[in-house]
Parts: sequence; structure tokens; C-alpha cells
Amino acid sequence: MLNFELLSRDAAGRIFKIKEGDKKIRTPTIAIVVNPNKMTLSIKELKKAGVDLIITNAYILMKSKYREEIEKKGLHRFFKWKNFIYTDSGTYQMFSRDIKEIDNALIVKFQKKIKSDFVTPVDVFTLPTDDYKTSEKKLGETFKRVEKAREIVGEIVFPIQGGMHLSLRKKACLVANSYEPKIFAIGGIVPLMNEYRYKELLDIILTCKVNLKPNIPVHAFGAGHPMTFALLTACGVDIFDSAMYSLAAYEERYLTPYGTKRLDKLIEFPCSCEVCSKHSPKDLKEMDKKEREKLLAKHNLHAIIEEIKRVRQAIVENALWELVQIRARSHVNILKALLFALKKYKKYFVENDVFPKPRGINYSGKETEMRPEIVKSKQKLKNVKSKSFVEIKPFGKVPKNLLSTYPFLHFQGMQEFEEREVNWKSYFKLLLEYQFGKNASKAVKNFELEIAKTGKPRYVFSNGERIGTISAETGFFLPNLRGVQLLKNFMKKVYVKKEAERFVRKSKYALAKFLYTKDKITPGEEVIIISEDGKLIGCGKSILNAKEINSFQRGNAIKVRDSIY
Repeated sequence: MLNFELLSRDAAGRIFKIKEGDKKIRTPTIAIVVNPNKMTLSIKELKKAGVDLIITNAYILMKSKYREEIEKKGLHRFFKWKNFIYTDSGTYQMFSRDIKEIDNALIVKFQKKIKSDFVTPVDVFTLPTDDYKTSEKKLGETFKRVEKAREIVGEIVFPIQGGMHLSLRKKACLVANSYEPKIFAIGGIVPLMNEYRYKELLDIILTCKVNLKPNIPVHAFGAGHPMTFALLTACGVDIFDSAMYSLAAYEERYLTPYGTKRLDKLIEFPCSCEVCSKHSPKDLKEMDKKEREKLLAKHNLHAIIEEIKRVRQAIVENALWELVQIRARSHVNILKALLFALKKYKKYFVENDVFPKPRGINYSGKETEMRPEIVKSKQKLKNVKSKSFVEIKPFGKVPKNLLSTYPFLHFQGMQEFEEREVNWKSYFKLLLEYQFGKNASKAVKNFELEIAKTGKPRYVFSNGERIGTISAETGFFLPNLRGVQLLKNFMKKVYVKKEAERFVRKSKYALAKFLYTKDKITPGEEVIIISEDGKLIGCGKSILNAKEINSFQRGNAIKVRDSIY
């Protein structure tokens, strides 16, 4: 049984720890395609490059001269690979090569026999040009094959088809949810990527994400170019796969995170990897084709792995949107897709993105104005009444005494403002309205603020008793148990199952499997933790959103700040 645990998040991107026995990976990750019939790079070279997941084609393995050896040894011993190995059924290869011999049960049994960690049924590839009736028929056949695969092997990868028809994609997702698969795999999207139809690609992926359970990783089948990783991760994709490192090398193409270059057009390599630092484009052009192909594959693999690491680091730093905006300038269709997604799926991004964040927002274009942090702050400003405002694009009118809170605190826009003296008492009243909702300031009376050496408020007292802290990073109020009691009618609630009450009272974290909520919680919110019979247990910051709290079976859901022992 796979274990999934959320470690960090930003936008709708997630760093998941996926573990089963001694095997483990972190998402977002890339499954590197290996073909025993043509190993451009050896397994040893893949490991050295930092690859932690490989994917191979079950159909190709069945037809390979190595079939008998693979069946005898199993995948892991054959490839000398201890970590997870994912097998694709060969659906796309069968489609692209017009292969008619399809035996779903045979291919699934073969994957089971060779001990694949992730077994994929032979789904029916749906073309972007397929009409609704054709797509629906293909989806129905895919469902039958999935059911047969589950009878054979148990837990499977659930391929989600439906073509360009979003209602069919939604139907596929709802059926997939009931199967509790190891991985959701969105298929039939390679033609869209090949034709740079990123807007339609995002429409499909986000339709799926909205309708899929959040506690299972999502794989975008065939997404392998590094310039798309940041955007697709921000939309919620956890796993990519790529043979592009090898295919591009064969065609003498050079991968970068901002596009593909042709070797014959390069006079210098814009990279300092092992290949690029030791060789020039001229050196490679003068080599024989096989040696040139190998070196280009090494560089391409480096570019892919480096971008995956860059994306993970951006998630940890809450800087994924900045990376997405940079990559969106790589191709006009990526920028158009980003603008489209932020507009159509605004609610999805607001529900999944962290708010507040311990860093500012850098303005870089129209898409910045549509970021979920800004959308949410504008929604919150509607609860605040003030007589003194300053106009800040793209927020509109912001109370002057509220400028020291997130996201105005560190917003890097086109305007410049002079330092203003802040009335901190007024600030705290406005902050309560902004953070917790209309009339929240009326719940906290007779308060005093303790000013730190920085000149900003640090601790908040009411009637001589400390009720919480003002975060130096975000400017938000972090209530303790006394503060929560005052604000209980304005804060969202998370319920703890009876068997876990004692653990939550003593722990710094509350585990998702023991919690549930009826409120619309988003990541980063201050919440009240209560028992099923309504008793106050503690308070803290939510790590998950409401949908995740109610579905995750592993990992932390709430960072507990204060609790009653």
C-alpha cells in the first residue's frame, strides 16, 4: 500500500513524499523513460544524474528480445533499479504505430508478473479530433479494461481519457475516484503539447484536478519538456514522464527550460553541466553521431532534472508563481494558457494556494493581477471599513493603516510609496476585519499592543492577558487559546475524532486522518481545533484545505500553536 504525505505546497503544486517499503520518491518528479532495446544512457548514468523514478513500456518489453530474462528476474533485478518502476501499457505506441493487436488482460498480467510498482491498463487513446460520441465509446471501453485490470492486479494506475470533451473528462474522474488507484494518469494530451495547444491542455488538466480526489498523485502522460514543468506543477500535476532527453538528442535538439535549440544553430552552450562545460557546439558537431547523441542526451537529462529541482525549491520558498511567470515568457501560448487558467479556474487556485505567505509578490505583468493571493486579498478588503485609503494597483483602495500586512507588506509593484507612520491600534482593528471577517474587531476589546525593537507590534494583550502574536513575516494575527475564545465566532473549525484527542493536545501537529471539517478552509488559515462534542482543544494554522482534510489518510493537517492539556 502506497503512503502519501504532503511536505510542502505553493499555488496548487505539492511536494508529496510517496513511500512503499524501502522505495520512496518526492513529487513533483519525472519518470524517465527507459527502453532496453535502445539505452541511450545507462541506468548508472540515470542514477548519477539524480533520476529517482523510471518508466518503461510493457508492450515494448513483451516484444523485446529480453522478455524471457525480464520475466525471470523481474523489472528491478533486470534494470538493477531498487526504487519505483512504473510501466506504461503501450497505449500511445500502439496508437502512433497503428498496432491493432491489443490484449489488455495479457499486458496487465505481464506487468504483474514482472513486478511493476505501477501497473497501467491498456486504455483507448482518444484523439483531440474525436467527436463526443466516439470519445464516449472509447471511454466506456477504457472503463471495462480498467475493471479487468483491477481484477487481475488490485491497485492500478487509472488512465483518464475523454478527449477534448470536458464533461467526459469529469465523468472519468468521478469513476476514477471510486477505484482509489495508486495514481491518476491524464492521457490523450500528447498531441496538444506537440501542437503547443497549452490553453486546451490546461483546460483538461484543471477540469480533472477539480474533480479528482486530492490525496492521490496526478500524472500528466507524455509531459516531458522542462519549460512546462512549473506551469503544470502550479496546476496540480505531481508526476511527469519523459523520453524527450533521448528523442531530442537523436534529432540533435538541445533542451533548455525556456525552449528547444537546434545544435546546428548554437555557437555556445547556455549551460554549465558536465557536457556543456567540457565541450562546445563545434566539438559535438565534429563527433560521430552515436557519441554526439549520447552527450546531447546527458545534457537534456540534466536540463530536465535541474528544472524539476528548481520547481521543488520554488514550492518550498513559496515562489512557484514567480517561476511560472518567468517560464510563461518562453512561449506566447504558455502565457495565454496561464491567463486563461487563472481566470476560468480562479476558485480552484484560491482554494489550494497558501494565504498568507512569508514572502512578497513581484509584479511582472497582467497575470500577476490574477494571482490567487491578490484575488483573495481583494475579497478580504471588502470586509474592511476605513476613512483613509491609498490606491495600489492591482488591489484598489487599501487602508493606509493596513499596509503592514500581507500581501501589501512586501508587494513589489510599479508604484513607489513613502514610509508612513502607522497608528498600530487602528492597524490591529483593521487587521481583525481583514483576516477574520466583518465585525471581528468588535470581539476583541480593551486590547494593548507591545511594540518590539523593530517599531512594529509583537504581542497583543486584552485586559492584561496575552491573546496572541503579530507575525513579523506576514503581519497577520496569530491567536493563542485566549485569543481564539474571543474570536471563536469568526474562525473556522476543525473537528478531532475522539480517539485522537489526547494525541492532538500533546502534539505540535494534528494528523489529517483524525480530522474533519464542515468549513471552507484554505491552506494558511488560522483555525480552531475542537472535539466532536464541541470542547476546545487547541488552535493553529491549517496546512491543508477542507477537501484535503476530509480525504487525506496520512500526514499533518494542522500546525498546532496552542492546546489544552
